[in-house]
Amino acid sequence: MSLKIYRIDTSFFGKINNRMKKPDLSVMAKASLFGGMIKNYKDYKRDKSFILSNKDEIDRFTEAFGNDWVEDHYYIRYPKSIRKNYLIPASLFHKYIMREQISDIISYVRANFRVK
Repeated sequence: MSLKIYRIDTSFFGKINNRMKKPDLSVMAKASLFGGMIKNYKDYKRDKSFILSNKDEIDRFTEAFGNDWVEDHYYIRYPKSIRKNYLIPASLFHKYIMREQISDIISYVRANFRVK
């Protein structure tokens, strides 16, 4: 699974940059190991980062915490395909994923064991 980084920029320069490189809005995600991602960070950064400048592109996504979009902030696309339209603020990404994993563990324990 690979992470995709998005930045919202509706300014003139954001629209010019968006014309040169359209954002990847497909459902398919490449599976790759972290070692392959980190091996060549410059190529990863260029290939996996996108700018959202059109309102139609921005409307296809949902902010994970339900907040308003903030210009010139980085967002990371949800890594699993179940919520492919979620964008998580980069500063809160680790916290969000850890909270979700803990929730999954608790749900599994409650479903499969007697908890007293």
